[in-house]
Amino acid sequence: MKEYRNPDQILESIRTGQYQRKQVVDPDMGSIVPRRRKSEDQNLSMDEVIAQYIEEIEASEPAVKKEDKPIRPRSREDFYKDTGLTEDPAFMEELERMQDKYPGLTKSEVFRVIQGESGFNPKARNKNSKASGLFQFIPDAAADLGFTVDEIIEMEPTEQLRLYDQYLERWNYEGGNSLGIMQAAPAYANAAPDEVIYARGSKAWEQNPGWREGGDGDITVASINRYYRNQ
Repeated sequence: MKEYRNPDQILESIRTGQYQRKQVVDPDMGSIVPRRRKSEDQNLSMDEVIAQYIEEIEASEPAVKKEDKPIRPRSREDFYKDTGLTEDPAFMEELERMQDKYPGLTKSEVFRVIQGESGFNPKARNKNSKASGLFQFIPDAAADLGFTVDEIIEMEPTEQLRLYDQYLERWNYEGGNSLGIMQAAPAYANAAPDEVIYARGSKAWEQNPGWREGGDGDITVASINRYYRNQ
């Protein structure tokens, strides 16, 4: 016969006469514990029978204690605090300097770019594009800044952050738009919010559904700003 664990299945099996009662093993004695038989004059309702069977099943299968799992911080400003980078005083000092330099720039925004690009791994490398480091500089972008990707991947996180600052300067970034613009299309660094970056149906539009305006509209400066600043 089948064994039932769901209360609805138990109820149905009782009604159809298919329920098979399970023997219980005493965890201390290592032996089978005989079931108590109802006295002949005991008259239980259907609900009481179901409750009794459920109780017996629960007793035969000790509850598994769930492991206590740490609750990740809900604040957008706190999600990166377990990355290790916040424990680097030089990195955080450089980041604060960049915040002063670019109005509106937040720590959370910088860390979200790093998370999306490299998963916080300063030695990350894309085997296809050769993009390397925390910010995944491609070879052409690295050369434009006077370095190779091999040199970047050997840099400390603080040095890579300084290089990213140089990248922002290279495109005359002023801080008004999100850093996501600098990842998606740096030529639009200071473009107006309604500027279309990737039209509906383009390859980049197909590849980045999260950037779209309203889910199926063009990818604009404003839609990318919302994507990176509202996560």
